[in-house]
Amino acid sequence: EAPKRLPAWILFATSASMTYASVERSKYQIAAQIAGGLAFACLDRVSPVGLLGTGQREIRVAPSLSKDDVMQWLVRLRAYRFGESTSLARRVTELNARLANRHLVFVLSDMHEEGATAALKLLAQVHDVVAIQMLDPAELDLRGAGFVRAVEAESGRDFVTHGRRVQTRPDEVRDELRRGGIDHFVVRTDEPFAQRLRMFLKDRGVLSGGRR
Repeated sequence: EAPKRLPAWILFATSASMTYASVERSKYQIAAQIAGGLAFACLDRVSPVGLLGTGQREIRVAPSLSKDDVMQWLVRLRAYRFGESTSLARRVTELNARLANRHLVFVLSDMHEEGATAALKLLAQVHDVVAIQMLDPAELDLRGAGFVRAVEAESGRDFVTHGRRVQTRPDEVRDELRRGGIDHFVVRTDEPFAQRLRMFLKDRGVLSGGRR
């Protein structure tokens, strides 16, 4: 008997922190590429897949097996707002309350929001959760740096942030999530990731049926 394919959700961070870049491509751009790859991998395995934005915009596409649906929301993700705040913790909590059956949930985020890991750990008590953390190399040097002037990807517009607001230590995030049974993978925007990500998903059997 073929393994049961879990319906999947892709939680995509559309917040402003995803759009700045110190290298050629931003976290947002690479996350959109990964979201498309994950979606089509789900469809190849006859697993319905949907999208939930975790910013201020209302982006919610219920899981389906339609390639047209996936293409439409990928096009929609090409437009973004540079001033959009994050709402990952709230969106995760809302999704958790709505899901009656077990799902596979991919989270594409830089994990800056306080409270996000706690919400994800609650979600993982019932569902299979995979956190893919996006990391710009400049963020590794921002923590505790005071006020920092940066440039938004695409627009070239300056903005100011504070080093103490950047919660990007991937080892700390990884340890916290793993305590909740959540797989964690870091994508650095200055390094190749495709082969490592494929092996990560394959080793954990993420897209080969239920894991529990």
